[in-house]
Amino acid sequence: MAELFKCNNIQNLIAELNRVDSHGMASIIAVSEIKLTKKSRADKSPTPDFLEGLVRIAKSVVNLNHDYNKAVRNQIEKAGCDPSDWQPEPSKFSEPDPSCPNGIVRQHKDDSSKKYIRVFVGMNSSKAYEEVYINGKGENVTDLITQDIKDNFFPKKSGSQKQAMSGSGKEIKPREYKAENILYVKKGDVIFNGGLTQEVLDLFNLELV
Repeated sequence: MAELFKCNNIQNLIAELNRVDSHGMASIIAVSEIKLTKKSRADKSPTPDFLEGLVRIAKSVVNLNHDYNKAVRNQIEKAGCDPSDWQPEPSKFSEPDPSCPNGIVRQHKDDSSKKYIRVFVGMNSSKAYEEVYINGKGENVTDLITQDIKDNFFPKKSGSQKQAMSGSGKEIKPREYKAENILYVKKGDVIFNGGLTQEVLDLFNLELV
């Protein structure tokens, strides 16, 4: 099952994203590996077996090619606060890829062969978001992923403390996906399908739009 969850042509993905010459909304389907705790945060019980090898496939609307600093300062200003004191928190592990001038593609600071795709979330809260969870046995366990499971075994979510303290009501968050975990991107006439076979679509009960 693992090969179903990887981009099948990273170079084509990067080439297509380099064609994006304006900011705005994009549809993506991406994979995230869930790093689970070994025990429950609540009662120290072991992580359930059905969570082993868990991945999340998410179909969402994000923003590409945005000036992050400008977007956050505009949000702070709309909230009636002073944006002048806000400063972005730099990425701990990535930097801009000099071959990708629009800033969407980034690379690891210590290994330029490792590529990341930067998107922005939190700007389109009204847009549809769908997610499916598949374990290491290839089983669709979405119905078993309750809020209690997330609270006790999933990584804790963290936001930008600086942005939160700025007074902005809605946090704009940059998110960086490993390039190999991007299965689909659509923004205008830029369309990349990097591994969404019909079998994958059927497995996730998703429709390609």
